[in-house]
Amino acid sequence: MYNHNSMTRRSAMAGIAAGTCIAPDLFAGRRNRPRVAVILTELRFRSHAYNIMENFIAPFLFRGKLVDPSVDLVSMYVDQHPDGDMSKVVSEKFQIPIYDSIAETISSDNSLTCDAILLIGEHGTYPLNQRGQVMYPRHQFLKECVDVFAKCSSSVPVFNDKHLSYQWYKASQMYQWSKQLQFPMMAGSSVPLAQQITPLNLKPGAPIAESVSVHGGGIESYDFHALEVLQSIVESRQGAETGVATVQLLERRSARGKLRDQV
Repeated sequence: MYNHNSMTRRSAMAGIAAGTCIAPDLFAGRRNRPRVAVILTELRFRSHAYNIMENFIAPFLFRGKLVDPSVDLVSMYVDQHPDGDMSKVVSEKFQIPIYDSIAETISSDNSLTCDAILLIGEHGTYPLNQRGQVMYPRHQFLKECVDVFAKCSSSVPVFNDKHLSYQWYKASQMYQWSKQLQFPMMAGSSVPLAQQITPLNLKPGAPIAESVSVHGGGIESYDFHALEVLQSIVESRQGAETGVATVQLLERRSARGKLRDQV
């Protein structure tokens, strides 16, 4: 069931995008407020889990108006409990039970107990690989969800915070699971949709051959956001979403030298 088939990055992204278009229709005819399960690495003040969950737990401001999330968080799985852990406080205050396993968080008696899953695998203490990437357990989290989906003969939409994995093989396999079990899956952050406050105002249809994004954060975690910033700016270009030929990472002196050569 979990066969890994070869594919390109572009075909993978196209498939994920198509799947997310289906997700809203899945809630048609169900209860008024969909039940959302949260699977996360850790919950501290202003961690990714905190920033995402706060808009699911209570009304939030959007364009100056208070908006109800229209969903209920019904269960949590928390992988780590560091100093400053807020998971137990949040659980008690908002009556969201914490379970010991992912299977218990999303199912009971071979039936799913949620209508959607938030997978937040960002922050926490995890090993680094040789490239300096944090090996967040997003792939493992989804695998455990997929095992439950197969057992229950049912599935629900999954949102994965940021990119799918630190390794292309694992990211591709996660995509394959969503295709095989036919559950919509989306991965990313809010950066491309954030309000732009910048002196750069591209005219719609502007021709763009190359673009550069500069950041001062960590490897991969901010590399990802740098690409998203670029995405949000260049999508108004001539030809719109026509794809990317190459992406090149330049660090420190090599970046300065490359940019100097282009001037």
